[in-house]
Amino acid sequence: MVTMGVDYGEKNVGVALSEGTLAQALTQFPAREALVRLHFLCHQHGVRLIVLGLPEGRLHQKVIEFAKELVEKLNIQVKLWDETLSSYQATEALKLKQRKKAKQQVHQTAAAHILQSYLDAKHD
Repeated sequence: MVTMGVDYGEKNVGVALSEGTLAQALTQFPAREALVRLHFLCHQHGVRLIVLGLPEGRLHQKVIEFAKELVEKLNIQVKLWDETLSSYQATEALKLKQRKKAKQQVHQTAAAHILQSYLDAKHD
């Protein structure tokens, strides 16, 4: 089963995929394109489940609403998953890369961390 990890941000959305037990960062795009791009990627890769990172704080409710929209418009199962520290972990993992390139990859790397956390918990 193909599972997608999504890190939803105010400006950008990051995506990761897994066909088993290892998450791999895929892409990042502007949040305003999220529904269209996620719809395309789900069909392209045969995604059956989206693991959506759920933050604490001001984006918490917005992400819950986005999850409902994904279920309604994409007709796909969505699981909300605690994303605490995923952006920090992604930033740390990307510190060795060039600054501009690393900044462009933070959300997709965070999505991979969210998805990997879910996959690890599922297999424990």
